[in-house]
Amino acid sequence: MDCPQHTINEKSQKHILYYDSEMLAIAYGLLTVPVGKQIRVFKNFQVSPDSHAVAKAISKIAGREIILRDSNLFHHFTQGICSCGG
Repeated sequence: MDCPQHTINEKSQKHILYYDSEMLAIAYGLLTVPVGKQIRVFKNFQVSPDSHAVAKAISKIAGREIILRDSNLFHHFTQGICSCGG
């Protein structure tokens, strides 16, 4: 079985990483990190507004603390509230 190669330019790669990487990392953390422990995600790009909103919702619904560090600051989500005020 032959699989076609997918070529993605650098701009598209950054776009994919910008929007999906932290949500995937949080989902993985929910599955693997024991209840009661913080989910910590570190990335080199700025957190997208969609991912920020999703992290707030997950912290409230799942009752988990999520710490998300991006290129600028730390975001600490607890009970649907972020430490950055956003």
